[in-house]
Amino acid sequence: MPKDLALPDNVSATAAKDSPRSIGRVLNVLDALTDSPRGASLTELSQVLQIPKSSLLVMLKGMQLSGHVKELDKRYRLAGGAFDLAFKILATRPDASTLKEATQELWARSQETAVLTTIDRERQMVTYIDAIESPESVRYTVRLGITRGLHCTAAGLVSLAFQDDAYIDYFLSTAHLQRFTPNTMTDPDALRDRLEKIRRDGVVISRSEAVLNSIGIAAPVINAAGRVDHALLIAGPVERMDRRANELVAVVRDVAAKASAVLKNSG
Repeated sequence: MPKDLALPDNVSATAAKDSPRSIGRVLNVLDALTDSPRGASLTELSQVLQIPKSSLLVMLKGMQLSGHVKELDKRYRLAGGAFDLAFKILATRPDASTLKEATQELWARSQETAVLTTIDRERQMVTYIDAIESPESVRYTVRLGITRGLHCTAAGLVSLAFQDDAYIDYFLSTAHLQRFTPNTMTDPDALRDRLEKIRRDGVVISRSEAVLNSIGIAAPVINAAGRVDHALLIAGPVERMDRRANELVAVVRDVAAKASAVLKNSG
């Protein structure tokens, strides 16, 4: 049975009486906010969660005090505490140490920003869950927890390419292929052809498709079940990355293949 959450000291006795204390409801709030990257109003959350506004407001105030939620312009968003919790949970996975070591090796060998991503199949995105930034003064910077589309980033493209055919068909028939730059691919048929090539090559280079003047190179990490849940990515400015493109492709492919082999043997 879940235990009641302790309410903050400054929450009144009346509020405490009316407050929903179920840990399940708190988790539902966090889950709802993950589906609202631009934030959600009290009214929107109340409608989605079917919780009275008065009770929900008390809960949100407690989550603000704990650092898991923040309010800006009357819209609630996930805050640093929620992301810290997510990363701590991910770090308990059996494959976490292998993936972290792979990210570190990728950074050491490339000296570009190295990123570990995970695919969210339902939301049709990848999330950046670990990163080490390049020591160069001009570099690709990453905010952990940020999400990117599957069709317009190196990590997204390689993650999508290595899903099963049924999921790829579903994605191509339902996804909104938003254009972010002139290089973003938005034609489903062209994207399908590209995904087939990525699967053959085992690596992808993305040039200025989500962010102008940047290049991403990514390869899949295949787990013991033969699934691709994670990808390894390096990213940096076009001019520097282009000069080393062949070298960096080989590095990304090699590090991802070694991580995949470790996960396969440990499964």
